[in-house]
Amino acid sequence: MKAFIRKNPVLAYLCVAFGFSWSSWSILLVTTPPAVLQKGPPPLFFVFAALGGIGPSLAGILITAFIDGVSGVGTMFARVKLLKGGIHWYAASLFISPIAAFATLVTESVLGKETASRKEELDTLPLSVIFPIFAALGEEFGWRGFLLPRVQLHYSALNSSILVGLTWGLWHIPTQVIAWRQDGLFAIASNVFVSHVVGITAQSIVMTWIYNNTKQNILPMIMMHYSITFTAMFMFPLTVPAFGIIQHWLIYDAFYWLVAAIIIARSGPEYFIRGQDKKHWA
Repeated sequence: MKAFIRKNPVLAYLCVAFGFSWSSWSILLVTTPPAVLQKGPPPLFFVFAALGGIGPSLAGILITAFIDGVSGVGTMFARVKLLKGGIHWYAASLFISPIAAFATLVTESVLGKETASRKEELDTLPLSVIFPIFAALGEEFGWRGFLLPRVQLHYSALNSSILVGLTWGLWHIPTQVIAWRQDGLFAIASNVFVSHVVGITAQSIVMTWIYNNTKQNILPMIMMHYSITFTAMFMFPLTVPAFGIIQHWLIYDAFYWLVAAIIIARSGPEYFIRGQDKKHWA
């Protein structure tokens, strides 16, 4: 087992991350009724939701400890650096998502499309502020703390972002089943594809760009993950019907892919760093 993990750290990481998270979320699938999120879930729901959500970071820390020992874990946590790389990177981490979401709502308003009411948004505010803390801390020591640097040893920044983004998106499949099973398989598949394959892949590209330009700093990754989750919960609440949510995501994804395309065009697909080589961030 030890030899396998050392030889295949990424595969071992994925097995632990997916296995732990999906096992925890499967409890919710069998113990909660359809539309539980829309009707108001009980407190115990959030315990298992948050427990499943720590799978990526838990896997990253465990596999790192297994391979590199306590010192390796210490090195990972040392990559959480306050204001390392310039304050503009932290501003980008916090504000890209809400700006894209605001642009989405404006576009929908101009087109006369249905959006959530202010009351619906405000009703979600307490949970939208608190839950993303668990999402960000529970995932980012895995996706960007463990997985991304290992993938970038073998692939370009663009290809690494796509691979991590697809993995990150597909990891969410059980959450989409829980959220939309009352609307059928097509609604589940559509939400998985639009928001958690197309959308998260664009977000992954933007996050890699910030990550590489801050020399693998995990703090702005935590901040951006918080911002992404807060924006999704607050500005696109699940009170909107399944296919209304897909409408939101299609427009939101388009704005995110616009940002991603600008990054690729200006910084190049290899490292996402203008005029620098890999030594700048490795």
